[in-house]
Amino acid sequence: MNPLLLVLLTVVIVKFGGCVSVPAESERQTGYQSKQTQQGDTQTQQGDELQMPFGRLTKKQAIERYFTGRPLDFVEGIWVSDDASYEVAIIKNVSDDFPYDYVGVVTYTARNNWQVGEIKMLLKKTTSDDTYPTIYFMGDKSGYGTTLTISKDGDRMMGDIWLRGYIVPTKIHFMRTYPKR
Repeated sequence: MNPLLLVLLTVVIVKFGGCVSVPAESERQTGYQSKQTQQGDTQTQQGDELQMPFGRLTKKQAIERYFTGRPLDFVEGIWVSDDASYEVAIIKNVSDDFPYDYVGVVTYTARNNWQVGEIKMLLKKTTSDDTYPTIYFMGDKSGYGTTLTISKDGDRMMGDIWLRGYIVPTKIHFMRTYPKR
């Protein structure tokens, strides 16, 4: 397992005590909060799967629970990868227990090794609304540090990841699908 991913997962498991809450269907949230709940109400880290802090969250559920009825930060919303293999909800973290400001959760995937609800990226705020240091999880779920930048119109998010052994970076490119800017 990638050492960065192992450290990240250790932080997540230690900080969350191995589990996080999954909101009830009717519950509306303003952001991501960690809290320990009873065994039947949690999703936990198992094997090589990434943690699922929101359960199997769909695009519709993300919009209803986390984005409706409040002003959103510039990065918050639903984003789709340029090859349409991933759709990600970037949700504001409102927990003091987690070292990232935003959590990017898969709401759709065309990849067999990914599940809806898994963490695809973890983002930190900067003094600029369009720049976010990020841990990005690749198709094989290995985590890499990068900086994602959002276009001035807010419709595109881009970054580069330098993989070992490659002489050109892997491009990350997402387009916003919600909310419309």
